[in-house]
Amino acid sequence: MNCAKQIRKVFSSRSLDDILNCLVVEDETWLHLDGKSSKADNRCWLGAGDSRPTVTRRSISDKKTMLLVAFTPNKRVSICTTPPNTKVDGQYFIDFVRHTGDLWSTLRSNPIHLDEVLWQMDNARPHTCKAVSDFLAGRRVNLLWQSPYSPDFNLCD
Repeated sequence: MNCAKQIRKVFSSRSLDDILNCLVVEDETWLHLDGKSSKADNRCWLGAGDSRPTVTRRSISDKKTMLLVAFTPNKRVSICTTPPNTKVDGQYFIDFVRHTGDLWSTLRSNPIHLDEVLWQMDNARPHTCKAVSDFLAGRRVNLLWQSPYSPDFNLCD
């Protein structure tokens, strides 16, 4: 409810052009590199007398990379992937935000700085640590917090 109220407040206080220019949506996801199918891919129809297929499950040690994406509705994009089996912590997220800010401030067409954006992110552990909070406050980044597990409020989902 708080997230919906905050989004409504932003949309009622700013023009559509301003929102398209300053709203940054960020999210991340794991990409599996081994080509194994997921558990959902194991679903199938079985006929009478058919044996069950072998179930493929991913293990913790499978090779994977995390994809971090930040974008604005007016087509600014920043994408970063981690080296395989690297964990994303607060410092990695700070480096991603810093890289995004540097990238977008040097654009020839419509540059923007971190203190001008409204950054929407979820409450993942790397986003809420003290180092990230201090970094974002130091850069005067305006935050729009998304409730956990609420894909209807996140443009990435």
